[in-house]
Amino acid sequence: MTAAQSVGRPYTIIGSADDDGWLDRRYQGIGASEIAVVLGESQWQSVLELYYKKTGEYEPEDEPENEWMFWGKALEDAIQTELANRAGVRIDASMIQPHLRSTQHRWALATPDAMTTAGEPIEAKNISWGYDPQEWAERIPEKYYLQTQQQMLVTGADRCLFGALLWGSRLIWEWVPRDEETIGRIVRAGSAFWSRVERRDPPLSDGHPGARKVLGRFATVDNEVELFEPEIEEMLSCWQNADADLKDLRAQVRRVEKQRDAAMDTIAQKMGSHRRAFTATGWSFRWETSKRNGYTVAPKEFETFKIKAPKAQ
Repeated sequence: MTAAQSVGRPYTIIGSADDDGWLDRRYQGIGASEIAVVLGESQWQSVLELYYKKTGEYEPEDEPENEWMFWGKALEDAIQTELANRAGVRIDASMIQPHLRSTQHRWALATPDAMTTAGEPIEAKNISWGYDPQEWAERIPEKYYLQTQQQMLVTGADRCLFGALLWGSRLIWEWVPRDEETIGRIVRAGSAFWSRVERRDPPLSDGHPGARKVLGRFATVDNEVELFEPEIEEMLSCWQNADADLKDLRAQVRRVEKQRDAAMDTIAQKMGSHRRAFTATGWSFRWETSKRNGYTVAPKEFETFKIKAPKAQ
C-alpha cells in the first residue's frame, strides 16, 4: 500500500519491512516499542540513551544475532498466522510490518507486526525466558501494553490483537482494548520528549543503568575538570541521602530475610523426613526439586521449600 492509499486514515505509511531507509526514519520520531522508555517502563533502555540516539549523538553497538533472536524472527510468520486464526480475523497481506506515522502527532511512529483486514494492529511476541505468570495475571506487562496503545494511537484502531508464544510450545493471546487515559499519557510524554529532542535539551537521567553507559561514551578527555559545588549541591545531597537510605534498606532486607528463612527452616525441621505436610486450617508445605539448565553454568539440581498460606475466609 502506498501513502496515497492511506488518505483518510490517521496515519501515513512511510516504509515497509523490506525498506532499507526505515532505519534512518526511526530517528524522526518515537516508535511504539520505544514509548515505554519515555515513560520509564523499560528495563532495557534509559531515556538518556533514547534521547542521544534520536539526536544522532549516540549509536549503540550492534549486538550479534543469537539463537533466541534467530528463532524469534524465523517464527514470526507462523505466530502471526496462528494468532489471526485463533482470533478469527484475516491478515491484510499488504500490511505486513508497515512503518506508520501519525498525522496528528508527527513524532508518533508504529510498526505493528501485521494488520487485520479491519485495520487493527497485530503484535506477536516470541518469549523464551522472563515470563512471570504473576506479572501477566491481570493484563500484559506494561511495556507491551504501552506498545499496543501507541499502535492504536497511530492507527486509530479500537483494539489490538496481542499474542505471545511461550517457550515455543504455548500460544497465549488477547484483544487489548483502546485505553484513552493511557493514550493521553503517551501523547503528553511523547510530545514533551520530542520537544526536547528538537530543542537539543537532554532530559534528566531516570537512574537506569543504561544512562551511565551512554554518558561514559562521552567521557573522552583524560584530565580533570572542576565542578562548582553550588551548582551540584542539590544532587550531592540527593545522592548522599539516597545512598544512606539504600544501605539501611539493604540491611533491613537482610534481617527480615533471615527471620523469614529461619521460620521456614524450623517448619521444615518439624516435618522431619516427610516431603509434604498440612495443617487443619489449610496451610500446606512441600519440598520441590528444581533443576537449573546448563547454559553458561553447569546443570545443577537443588531443593526449594514452599509454603502456601490458607485461602482467606
